[in-house]
Amino acid sequence: MKKYLLLSVLILSFLIPGGAGQAQEKSWFFNKWDVGIQVNQDASIMVQEGLTYNFTGDFSYIKRRLPKTKGIKYDNISVLETDGSRLSEDKVEIEETSSEVIVTVHFNLSNTTHTWIFEYTAYGAIGFFEDYDELYWNVVAFDREVEIKKSQATVYLPQEIDPDNIKQKIYVGRSDSKEETLDYTAGSREINFFATDIAPYENFTIVLGWPKNIVKYPGYLNITSEPESSNIYIDGQALANKTPANLLIGYDINAGEKDIAVKKFGHTTASQKVNIEKGKDKKLDFNLEAKAWYFYGKKAFYFLMYLYFASPVFVGLYLYLKWKKHGKDPKSKGTVIAQYEPPDHTRPAEMGTLIDEKADLHDITATIIDLAFQGYIRIHEEEDKSLFGKKTDYTFEKRKDFFGDQTLKEYERMILSNLFGSKKEVKLSDLKNKFYKMLKKIKSSLYKDVTALGYFERNPETVRHKYLVVGVVFVAAGWILFLVPAIWGILIIIFGLVMPKKTKKGVQAKWHADGFKKYLHTAERFRLGQLTPETFEKYLSYAMVFKVEKQWAQRFKDIYNQPPDWYVGRGGIEAFAVTSFAANLSDSFNSVVASNLSSSPSSSSGFSGGSAGGGGGGGGASAG
Repeated sequence: MKKYLLLSVLILSFLIPGGAGQAQEKSWFFNKWDVGIQVNQDASIMVQEGLTYNFTGDFSYIKRRLPKTKGIKYDNISVLETDGSRLSEDKVEIEETSSEVIVTVHFNLSNTTHTWIFEYTAYGAIGFFEDYDELYWNVVAFDREVEIKKSQATVYLPQEIDPDNIKQKIYVGRSDSKEETLDYTAGSREINFFATDIAPYENFTIVLGWPKNIVKYPGYLNITSEPESSNIYIDGQALANKTPANLLIGYDINAGEKDIAVKKFGHTTASQKVNIEKGKDKKLDFNLEAKAWYFYGKKAFYFLMYLYFASPVFVGLYLYLKWKKHGKDPKSKGTVIAQYEPPDHTRPAEMGTLIDEKADLHDITATIIDLAFQGYIRIHEEEDKSLFGKKTDYTFEKRKDFFGDQTLKEYERMILSNLFGSKKEVKLSDLKNKFYKMLKKIKSSLYKDVTALGYFERNPETVRHKYLVVGVVFVAAGWILFLVPAIWGILIIIFGLVMPKKTKKGVQAKWHADGFKKYLHTAERFRLGQLTPETFEKYLSYAMVFKVEKQWAQRFKDIYNQPPDWYVGRGGIEAFAVTSFAANLSDSFNSVVASNLSSSPSSSSGFSGGSAGGGGGGGGASAG
């Protein structure tokens, strides 16, 4: 048994990452970084870099980055082996960006040292000053995470010079370091610079100065135009450059007589003949005139763009004026005065919809209490025990038939029908994930009812839905048309919420309803003699709509001491108190009814109708 266990451990040590079979870690550094720089009389320099890499592990490529700092440009880039043979094109990849040239060499080497030679010509590396010319060159740049054991840079001048007239400096260190070293030797034509143990992210920079007239100033052709960003053509050939441009003579453009032209869409074309000479600067200015169609078309375009991006202001103003004309309610009577009964015998749900212009679950809950008061329902409060503890549930008992009852409103019959169906009793928790299917129809019926009562000019649900649909279309269009239509859509949706308009009758009914709320909230100050148990039950559902049922019950604490016949609590008559009864309706009944009647089934889990691959997570996997 022990032998098998030992064998298993040995096998796993090779299979599990981190075990004996794990691949060797990779590391590398430079043994040498040697550079030769030939300064040419035309102010270009030819650079040859011999880079010796030390590899531990498997490697397949190297990258050499040539930065375009201070406008330096590169040409004739190639990579050679130490025997002088050039690498084939399939092994060398050269990519140029706006800030650098990246040279990538592909190979397959392991645990070895290897030297490659990078060759290139650089233009713009020489600085020209009043008394001397200068080569300021980063032999080794800081953008490197490995050390260099040894580096040597040799600069060859185009002719012999008295060493006393040559100036040189070396900087080794971080980019902001000004510390100099004296590791150099100067001959009459050859100058050598040395550095050892160059740490990661450190520079090796040389500065070499010599007398004037050893190197010819290259000369630049500067081209500008009004307007800017015109295309440049030389002898009919398009350049990649656009104005303003500073073209280096001998690199960007050859010497000789040239026909220089600039062109820009919608403008006249201008050209000039110019004789370009090495070592001399030339400056050309062009003034292009916009063609009439372009001039006025551009103004029209910008004007339309201004209107387009300013359009949300106009859309908002239009919607405001439309609301003011078609959505703003007529003026009411003014100061609210206490009223002692609902307006026009309005039902609780109708009054709730009138107040906030929305048919919601709170209105339906109040309707159930009102239907119980009218004798259609008896509510039994129960305690449901489960593995998760105790919770409150309710059973609804049907007390009388409601089919064909013309005293009921359509939405009331729909509520009763969907509560009971053909049953005599129904448990509220049994309606979960079932009743929600009819909620939309019940609410729509309630909206139609308040409109038929003459409280609104048009069905509030229809009005809001129309604005919502249009708004959503514009919001979706905003993803394509630069966001602006999305702002229109949001404004349309917002104004759509307040666009349903009450009639004069509806405004008066709301004013009356606000007065009725005032009475329910502060009943002890009005008609105290009429506060009877029947009054409490009759208006309890209205108090629930206004969310003042606790205050309404407080007025009856001394005159109402037995539960209504339509509500059977858990504590019986002895434990009944009107204030706690109202509090229970406000908190427990409201929340339990709302959660059960509105709940809908969630999507199936992996245990109930799932399938392989149907869950979240997962995704692809890969290994190098």
